[in-house]
Amino acid sequence: MKKKHPAIGILPRKIYGVMFQKKSEFQKDDCISNAYGGNCKRESTMEAVEGNAIVRCCTSPACKKLAAMIAMQPTILSGKEKTGKKAFLVGTHRHSFRAGKPAEIIGISFVTPKNCNPRPCFKICFGDGKIDDVPLSAVHQEHSHEIISGVDLALGKIPKVNR
Repeated sequence: MKKKHPAIGILPRKIYGVMFQKKSEFQKDDCISNAYGGNCKRESTMEAVEGNAIVRCCTSPACKKLAAMIAMQPTILSGKEKTGKKAFLVGTHRHSFRAGKPAEIIGISFVTPKNCNPRPCFKICFGDGKIDDVPLSAVHQEHSHEIISGVDLALGKIPKVNR
């Protein structure tokens, strides 16, 4: 269920399990994506809140996702979900690197491809120690990867390569 707030439009209750609220007065006015090499011209009107992390953002869906990921960073960097279980990323597209093979999410990084803006990525580690970066857009826009818990992995509930 979404609520309408006059200053910030539609406010989602959660994105990736991170709560959003109206921006606090102490926050800067520019969107957080500018601090990470983005080019957002909108004013920040909301903030993502996860534990002690409070990250300002505008109402753009991409900026809200970035703010949620930054707010979750301490959780992801510890390799744990809120439940205390490890989180894994599985490539579900046939052209994904090591499609169908789970890799532990060990952090967040920002990768800058040649002639492009920096993009937030999951830093993942496969069972053999190979480390890779997967853009958040591959998970949340292209749907070429899925996030699963350690419990799902232990139970064999690994998403299939589907296309």
